[in-house]
Amino acid sequence: MWRRGAARCLRAAWPELTAYPESQASMLQGLQEYLDPPQIVLLRGRPGAIEPWQMALNAVFAPRRWTLAIPADIAGLPEALAAKQAGEGALAYVCRGSVCSAPFDSLTALLRELRERSGS
Repeated sequence: MWRRGAARCLRAAWPELTAYPESQASMLQGLQEYLDPPQIVLLRGRPGAIEPWQMALNAVFAPRRWTLAIPADIAGLPEALAAKQAGEGALAYVCRGSVCSAPFDSLTALLRELRERSGS
C-alpha cells in the first residue's frame, strides 16, 4: 500500500526532479529508498536485553542500515512490527523492504550475518 503511494508521489514529482534536482534533496532521498530500501535491523526483547545489541550495531558505521529497538512490552504496534515477536532475551530480524529474516537470538550470529551481507 505505502509503496503504491510512494510511486505515485515520485511520478508526480518527476518533472521537478529532472528539471531541478539540486532543489529536490528530500525527493531524491525518497527515490533512493524506494529503489534500494535500506537494511532495517529490528530488535525485540526486554530493554536490558536489547540495549547491548543496539549499542553493538550502532558502533559500526552503516549509513544504509536503520536499527529499531522495540521493547517487548510496547502495545499497539502496527501489524508488521507486532508480528516480530519478542523473546525472553533479545531477538533481531534483518529486513530489506517488507521481507525479513528469521529471528537471530545470538548477537555474534547477527553481526556475522550483517558482515556477510555487506561484503566486508
